[in-house]
Amino acid sequence: MASKTLSLSIQKRKFGTAPYRDSWHEFEAFDGERLIGRLICFEAPRGSKDCWLHDLWVDPGYRRSGVGSKLIVQAVATAREHKYLRMLGEFRPYDRVSQKAVQGFFRRHGFNIDENWDGKGRAVVLLVLT
Repeated sequence: MASKTLSLSIQKRKFGTAPYRDSWHEFEAFDGERLIGRLICFEAPRGSKDCWLHDLWVDPGYRRSGVGSKLIVQAVATAREHKYLRMLGEFRPYDRVSQKAVQGFFRRHGFNIDENWDGKGRAVVLLVLT
């Protein structure tokens, strides 16, 4: 359960994982020392200037408290710093979060939902950064 006074800090780590080298970023949200959220983003395919969102997670006790928003704002700022052209991510709600809630979250942050990204019905969230 989220504390009444959230002591939120966001830490950013940059990875040198092949083949991504310096284009792999992890953002972690903490309430004090407790990990309460995480978002990973990376350039893929390498050299494409597309930044892929991966594994956005917020502890259920901290949802709707601004943690996910702070993580996505940091990721978008980093993507713009690196001059990526767009951010994308496969649309996969988990932890019993409804599709409608996840769509609403991304739409509030300026993303569009492409319902049929690959012609096979897999949805992707998309934000143009230019």
